[in-house]
Amino acid sequence: MIDLYLWGWMVTTAVTFLAARRFADERYAPRVESLAGVSVIAGALWPVLVVGVVELGSLVTVSKLHH
Repeated sequence: MIDLYLWGWMVTTAVTFLAARRFADERYAPRVESLAGVSVIAGALWPVLVVGVVELGSLVTVSKLHH
């Protein structure tokens, strides 16, 4: 179980870092060190992000079924 968490942490950290570098506005782009720090924090919290995405999906589904 811990292996799954650590793999998820690494993947989320890498994806978050690459996305931040790709979509950052170059005029206001933070230093690489701060992007790396935020990416590591996002990686540590990846299970919370997954739960949020699942909940958002369920809300969208219920909303579509309601109409």
